[in-house]
Amino acid sequence: MLVICFFFIFFIAHALAQDNRRQITWGSVVFTRHGETVPLGAVGAHALTPVGAQQLVGAGRAFRQRYITPHRNPNLSFFNVDGLSPVLNNDEIEISTTPEPNVVSSAQAFIQGLYPPTPELASLRGLLSYATDVNGHLIDYPLNGYQYPVISTYRAEDPMSAHISGHKNCPQHTNAVRAFAASKEFHDVFDSTQAFYSNIYSRILFGVYPRDMASIYHATAVYEYLQYQYTYNSTARDIISRTDVDTARQYANQWAHATSSGADVHWSKDRVLAIAGRSLAYAIMRSLQQNERSKGSFNKLSLIFGGYEPLMAFLEIVVSKAYRESLSGLPNHGASVMIDLFSMAEDGIAEFPTDNSKLMVRLLIRNGTDASDPESQFKQYPMFGTNKKEIAMPYKDFVDQMVFNMKSTSEWCRSCNGQENFCYQYAEHKSTKKCDFTTLPPLDTGALIGLGAVSFALLTLALSCIFCMWRGHRHRRKLRWNHVDDTESNANIISPGSSRDIRMSAPPSIAPSNKSNTSSYNEDIEMLLSPACQPVKVRDTV
Repeated sequence: MLVICFFFIFFIAHALAQDNRRQITWGSVVFTRHGETVPLGAVGAHALTPVGAQQLVGAGRAFRQRYITPHRNPNLSFFNVDGLSPVLNNDEIEISTTPEPNVVSSAQAFIQGLYPPTPELASLRGLLSYATDVNGHLIDYPLNGYQYPVISTYRAEDPMSAHISGHKNCPQHTNAVRAFAASKEFHDVFDSTQAFYSNIYSRILFGVYPRDMASIYHATAVYEYLQYQYTYNSTARDIISRTDVDTARQYANQWAHATSSGADVHWSKDRVLAIAGRSLAYAIMRSLQQNERSKGSFNKLSLIFGGYEPLMAFLEIVVSKAYRESLSGLPNHGASVMIDLFSMAEDGIAEFPTDNSKLMVRLLIRNGTDASDPESQFKQYPMFGTNKKEIAMPYKDFVDQMVFNMKSTSEWCRSCNGQENFCYQYAEHKSTKKCDFTTLPPLDTGALIGLGAVSFALLTLALSCIFCMWRGHRHRRKLRWNHVDDTESNANIISPGSSRDIRMSAPPSIAPSNKSNTSSYNEDIEMLLSPACQPVKVRDTV
């Protein structure tokens, strides 16, 4: 009996200790590939298909179950982001996309799954006084409580575009792809695959694509077209087989992996083929830093949407080499990679640790869209040379590795030989200092903005005082002239446009006259290290 009591007490103590050491997720950054898209060559090209929309809604539901929905199972509840609202609060999340219609639509569909329509949403948001008419009737949001996200789209003119689609508008990446296509390695693959592409072209691609597109150089476009036709066109099934589609997928996997490789080879100097992943790492680190600096209050969930290239290149850089083989192919539509920032609760108290050495990160990949089992589809991978026994990584070590591998905006401009307007600013301000996230003071962006506002106000006040003094001095001169001789005063009054007319000149622009004016891009961490550098800011919200 004594032994039974001992084991019972031990079990209770162990359970309490486990509860006191439970995980708390403070924030997560997620990059998601867009859903199925109408391919080039088909009617309605580049639009998100209904299946693609369903894929992203399913992905959103899976993330809701993981990060928002309360669970009785403690192994699942560990992943809930601390304090993340069950209804959409645009102050808690950040949504970024490239400007392509299929990508923006994918983001919208994902949010529909993450934050589905909620009846009586107005009352849940505390807006009852604004949503009730004079007769006391509740006026809810349309579509039974539809929730409206703020989605930021970043075009090529915006520095952020370099971090969510870094392979685009990157001349050096294009040159590296061409150099790879001129290599012996590529020609061996080209020769071995050309018979397949010639056969496929004569059967289904003739009249759709130019003849020179029927090669492994355009493997992803060819695969997407074959997959689309085989899925939706019954006539196409009489022309091509499932084996043809699978073969096209295999070649697309090879091409996509080769052109996003993190290897430092002669046709990819400075690992420029992986530039999309290295610049994405910068955006991920920025969001994690903002979450860490705010002690988990901001950037609870940062969602980025784009193509497969950044996702593949990022995994090529971050995932430990021994575990990359299974990730070398094209990710499925709606696939996601995520980085969680978490810690262990001390004494059962859910407080952000005062010492960031207690912060940990983990990398997970979700390559499906079935939301029926939210846990089994999120698979953890070790990072930066660690093994399966060390899936979670100390935040400080993660930062060191990310800083070494990532590309800031100015580094992207120099590595790519970027020709975008914002790159001219960085070209004129060549900083050799590597971005060090550990040296930046908390909320430095706000401090910089506040300092700039104060400086501008003081400058405006000083100019106003000078102008008033000049006006007063001129007015006294006019009075003195009038007192001496009215005729003389009329002769000495300076006419408008005269060369003697004194005018207050506007402060010179930071940007040279032959370049576009710039506006603050206060989210670029390197700009904070070099405040004189202020790239353009061109972005839209949906």
